[in-house]
Amino acid sequence: MNSNKQTSARNGKPREIGAVVTLKDIAKVAGVSAQTVSCVINNTGSVSDSVRKQIRQIAAQLGYLPNKSAKTMRTGRSQTLGFVISDIRHPFFSELAYGVQLAAGEAGYALLFVNADGSPEQVSERISVLRSHGVEGIITTEYSPAVRRLGLPTVKIGEAVRGVTSISADDAFGGVLLAEYLLAKGHRRIGLVSSPRGGCVLTRRDAFVERIGQEGEIAWEVYTPPSEVITEQIAAMLSRRDVSAIHCSHDLIAIEVLRELRKQKIQVPGEVSVVGFDDISWASIATPALTTVRQPFFGMCSGAIDLLLDKIANPERRTRRLKLGVELMERETVADLVRPPLG
Repeated sequence: MNSNKQTSARNGKPREIGAVVTLKDIAKVAGVSAQTVSCVINNTGSVSDSVRKQIRQIAAQLGYLPNKSAKTMRTGRSQTLGFVISDIRHPFFSELAYGVQLAAGEAGYALLFVNADGSPEQVSERISVLRSHGVEGIITTEYSPAVRRLGLPTVKIGEAVRGVTSISADDAFGGVLLAEYLLAKGHRRIGLVSSPRGGCVLTRRDAFVERIGQEGEIAWEVYTPPSEVITEQIAAMLSRRDVSAIHCSHDLIAIEVLRELRKQKIQVPGEVSVVGFDDISWASIATPALTTVRQPFFGMCSGAIDLLLDKIANPERRTRRLKLGVELMERETVADLVRPPLG
């Protein structure tokens, strides 16, 4: 067998490995015109769903790769979006990045990532590179002067900024949801391990504190450093064993707290309960599994792409602010003090 050839889909004819697959190649196998294939590849024209599906399957089998450079020259559009993300190392943001990339791909767009963690000068330089790549719009979790200077259609995921279209979870409702859950379980004296991050984290924290204050009390609050590790001060507060529950700003902090409590041989939820926020993938596999509030990751991601594409198509569209619902995920880290287990 000639190692430099492979069999193309359906027609059984050999195609050299590395050969460029064209629209005409796809059209020949599908038995349609090259114009019809072009309509499917570019999401234009009137083509039935069954034919679209068939053409996309054949394109995938043949290994078709669209020539984005040629398309950009022809249409003046790069079919590329920029995504400025707060810290790609953080599991919440990495899961968000995954969702945005999926949603962009489904819409026919490539995505360029910029990590906004670092000095303002470094971040500004990274963001400015997006313009040289001809991105058509920006999704961001951080709205900085560097993003504003790009002057491109922009959608923010998270806390709203004046004059910028945004989409977020209903963080205030999530904070109330956690507070009412703990109160219903009989918890009245609560400790807080809080993130120094503002925005949505502060919104949910304030809503939680206000609702707890109506029937219980916040006994203490300690803040993590920007790295959000458990410091000696936080460890000392946990060792006091003077609260029945600990509220953490988000799941990563909660998982760190669970680890420190285990280190101190403090049982969860037997001696103290712990709650988080976000429902990152780690939350359900923590030991014990973490009770938390689920953010609508993929709803925010697909919604952000839809809002941005609408903004690109309609630059004069008024600013929109969308909030999506959240859900309490009851797992294993909260004790019921009202109805303790028998025995």
